[in-house]
Amino acid sequence: MADVQKENGYTGIANQILDALIATQISGQELRIALLIIRKTYGFNKKEDAISLSQMTDATGMHKIRCSQVVRRLELMKILTVTENINGIGKKYKFNKDFEAWATVTENINRYRKVKQTVNVLRKRPLMKTLTTKDNNTKDNNTKDKASLFSIPEWTPKETFFEYLEMRKRIKRPLMEKSYPRFFSALLKLCAGKQSLAEEIINQSILNSWQGIFPLKGDDNGNRRSVGGLGKPKEWKPDRPPERIESGRVKELLKTTIFKNQAEDGQDYPTV
Repeated sequence: MADVQKENGYTGIANQILDALIATQISGQELRIALLIIRKTYGFNKKEDAISLSQMTDATGMHKIRCSQVVRRLELMKILTVTENINGIGKKYKFNKDFEAWATVTENINRYRKVKQTVNVLRKRPLMKTLTTKDNNTKDNNTKDKASLFSIPEWTPKETFFEYLEMRKRIKRPLMEKSYPRFFSALLKLCAGKQSLAEEIINQSILNSWQGIFPLKGDDNGNRRSVGGLGKPKEWKPDRPPERIESGRVKELLKTTIFKNQAEDGQDYPTV
């Protein structure tokens, strides 16, 4: 049983503020962040305090990105005031106890029309789920959801494959969805279904920012060759040297040139 005693510490907050928070139309995540700011300020007899996103994450269990989004919404609704630190590192947060100035109060719609409209637009959007859920709307997970539609083979290191997709985006050469089957087919030829070898091959392309996948350095007599037409490394060389003209053919060409010159200027040239 928890030993809850006022002597162990308490946060002094006016009942009017609690009543306003209860009556206002904000989400559960917004209420949690607002209470956290109150705890970190009024709970330590402060008006404002520098609170990191890591502290918010530890206290609420939400991801840093989500905490930043919720803080921004509370700032738009005039519930929180956010200022930069003097040294330019981090931010300070202050709870606005003047609840009549909050943009969520219906009596102040005309006074804070612009902010109110912005908040209403945000409310109509579905809330983003935190990164701890299966269905999330971040870019990384959207990439994973798309890739999962193509039934990634079991022998493929999924996390490494997703890193490869992000690398392709970074170098502005994204791997097209229709090329996934060809990619896995080429990878299978190189790794023979061994997951550890497949991971090394993909990591090699990630580290070198290669578009394609290639045998590991030192394989195939040290020659890296593109597989599946997915690109070629910087040190790629043609498979065959340029075609050479045989010595007999050179003599015939030279003889023809000499005869032509004799016919033009009437001089004798040594024969070949």
